[in-house]
Amino acid sequence: MTTQTITKIDPVSVGKVYAVTLAAIILIIGLPIAIIIGLFSMLASPIMGITALVGIIIVAIIAAAVYAAMGFIFGALGAFIYNIAAGKVGGVKIDLE
Repeated sequence: MTTQTITKIDPVSVGKVYAVTLAAIILIIGLPIAIIIGLFSMLASPIMGITALVGIIIVAIIAAAVYAAMGFIFGALGAFIYNIAAGKVGGVKIDLE
């Protein structure tokens, strides 16, 4: 087993991973919840319910895009801050087999 130290992280790659992760979480969790809320609104008023269902789905997709953008920005910022801190105090040590 060897010990390696992570001294630098590419901010763009971390930003991409955060962006995809947050968008996926919103689509996996938020979209089904949005659809269920829209379907319940259809019980109250079928015509308005369809409009609400479509609107809620659009909002969920926009939320996923916003979360992806925020994930990229904060992931890249976090990696940038890590690089500065690792340069000052050393990086994170990991054991590899």
